[in-house]
Amino acid sequence: MSDSLQSLVNRAIFFSTEMQTRFGLRIADAEWEVDFSENPRLAFTGEHPLTLTAHLIGTEADSPRTWHWGWDNVNEFPEPVVARSHEVRRLGAARGIGELTTDEFDSDDELPLRLVLAAKELTGIWAHYPAAAGGGTVVWMLVESPELALDAPAIKSLVRSMAQGLTETTVTDHVEALQAYAEHRGFPLVMCPDGTLRVLAADGWADVTVDEQRRITNCQVHSPLEGQAAEEFAAARSAAPGEPGAPTEETVPSPAEAPAETSAPVESPVEESAEAPAAPEPVEPAPAPTAPEPVEPAPDVQQPAEDTAPAPESPAAETAPAPEPSTAAEAPAPEPQPEPRPAPVEPSAPEPAPEPADSAPRPAPEPTADRPADTPAEDAEPRKKGFFRKLFGR
Repeated sequence: MSDSLQSLVNRAIFFSTEMQTRFGLRIADAEWEVDFSENPRLAFTGEHPLTLTAHLIGTEADSPRTWHWGWDNVNEFPEPVVARSHEVRRLGAARGIGELTTDEFDSDDELPLRLVLAAKELTGIWAHYPAAAGGGTVVWMLVESPELALDAPAIKSLVRSMAQGLTETTVTDHVEALQAYAEHRGFPLVMCPDGTLRVLAADGWADVTVDEQRRITNCQVHSPLEGQAAEEFAAARSAAPGEPGAPTEETVPSPAEAPAETSAPVESPVEESAEAPAAPEPVEPAPAPTAPEPVEPAPDVQQPAEDTAPAPESPAAETAPAPEPSTAAEAPAPEPQPEPRPAPVEPSAPEPAPEPADSAPRPAPEPTADRPADTPAEDAEPRKKGFFRKLFGR
């Protein structure tokens, strides 16, 4: 992976993770269907129906393992379906990122998610959904809807998204990731004299320690907001009245202006903020990919005795009532393989969700959105974890 692509992944990971968590809560246990027409949509039915605008980004094939960009529109879908994929190609070409401008190439378990994270950073669309289309093909979409709007930043949610994001994929620069999260999410990020990065929210703050490799090693959470942190938060809000809580150059100095006290590798962070995820894209590809190794050293998130925020390592437990895996065996999607080129597909009525990650999607003779019946009840905890793994694209 090129350094440029890795930088896009770094910048997108935390915000994508928070957005995917929000998306997962909203669609848990829902049936779905996709429509790749002039008005592309991904619709979830059930007690709380949700319809989102869908953008085909690319497809992942299982055998051989390849990635195929949606802008190489072999199925001749209408332009609105692949427009965002073309945007990714154009912006990738401007940055000289070969992975974003090559129509098809070898993939692995982690690469599709990383390419989608890069697409999020370039397009500003922060939710995604991977839909199994049968025959070992997974269709990766970016999706958007006003109903996915996040609430004001809360300190426990911010810290949890950071800790979880570092387990989703390889993040080489935690400082860059945190700066981008602050920029995208709109919370103040300040540099303390001792080199600690301080994350500020209306309900508390977190002091983040990084090492010489710019990796997070410790995160001390405090709530409620008080003392010097409260003053810093108020100053940031008054400095940006149009965007309460947004970071400013006064609160987050640029690397070139980093205080002398800052440790060499952790230059004063440039205010940036992130958001994601994961994911949406709750449908699990088959076979289930192996989770990537956590970035080392894993951040040690500490919280005061009175602060009972859930442990960042287990985001799924905090996110919702145990959602069920929502894997579709088939969904309209282009076949990523160059030979043979499949004909355009049309969606049809969805069926109940199949089993979790360990079962491969069932191939079908016709490219429809049919889905197999629900699997027998299993242990609640594994099902919940499986669902969120798929939702985050892992």
